[in-house]
Amino acid sequence: MTDHVENVRRENVRRADRAHDRQRWVRPLVAVFVTMFLSVAVNIVYTTLTVNESNQNWCEIVTSLDDTYQLHPPPATNVAAITFAAQMHRLRNKLKCK
Repeated sequence: MTDHVENVRRENVRRADRAHDRQRWVRPLVAVFVTMFLSVAVNIVYTTLTVNESNQNWCEIVTSLDDTYQLHPPPATNVAAITFAAQMHRLRNKLKCK
């Protein structure tokens, strides 16, 4: 009976060692994934803010050109100017300029 108790104790110790070995690499792995997730989240926020700021910088000139072409449309014979005016208006709407 003593051998059986000793074998059970050894098996329990082996199981505990295996569980400890698993925990040893799980925590660093979780830390790596959390760090990666935070890095991606910060990158997305920064990129979004930068793109929005850049778009707003372009809005001033696009709005000025579009307002001018809306008040004083180019002559119907100047196809290039009409196309340019239409493109400025589409760009203004795309950038959501006021």
